Amino acid sequence: MYRLLTALLLLVVCASALRGQENVTFYVQPAESFLRVDGRVFELKKSNTIRLAPGTYNVELWAPKFDVREVPITVEAGKPTVVREGLRTVTAEYNSYRAELSTYNTNRLKRVLGEGSIAALSVGLAAVAATGRNNKLDELRDYTERQRTLYDDGVFDGAEQFLKNYNDGRAEFDDVRREHNTIVVGTSILAALGVAVLVKRFMSKNRKRYVRPTYNPVNPFQSGTTHFERPRVKLGGSTNPIGLTLQF
Repeated sequence: MYRLLTALLLLVVCASALRGQENVTFYVQPAESFLRVDGRVFELKKSNTIRLAPGTYNVELWAPKFDVREVPITVEAGKPTVVREGLRTVTAEYNSYRAELSTYNTNRLKRVLGEGSIAALSVGLAAVAATGRNNKLDELRDYTERQRTLYDDGVFDGAEQFLKNYNDGRAEFDDVRREHNTIVVGTSILAALGVAVLVKRFMSKNRKRYVRPTYNPVNPFQSGTTHFERPRVKLGGSTNPIGLTLQF
């Protein structure tokens, strides 16, 4: 019986509190804005319509990245109210975050481009060292062997020419082989130096570690009671004639 009586009293008080209130609809940009009025906090993304008694209010609006904006509104009896506002002033904290993020991205890009270029150059040099002038050497080897075979087969017509071709091919083969060896040794050394530079940079104790900045805005209204909390009833100790205190 006691619980039933309490519930009935609660319904009476709620109906009394809501009587005479009007709908106030807010269209605020950005959509994820929060609103505070008379100590109550509303998350407009969930519901952009609240009920207020007729009168004049100073409504506070806030959203991440923006400063709190105070907007005066007037609610008239028997007339729905529509408020259209937008937050414009970006916080100094967010501007600082954007500057830090830009610096971070620039430093990271410089490092990636620098070390990436060294890595790409080292890979390219290693590829050159692996191939050198092997294709040309194979071509000359086949050519000289073919000329030697023709000469050894006793083809007298043009035998001297086959011998000359063979000797010329051997001479060119020796030149290309020396060039090949120079390329292989030189590019191998340069590739190894590139790898050594990268290893040294990665293993260096003085290597600077770039930490991506984060932006975690604190809702200045978070200490207030949100619109979506259930009303709490406290019996006794109230100036209310029926001894109930409602907190919305």
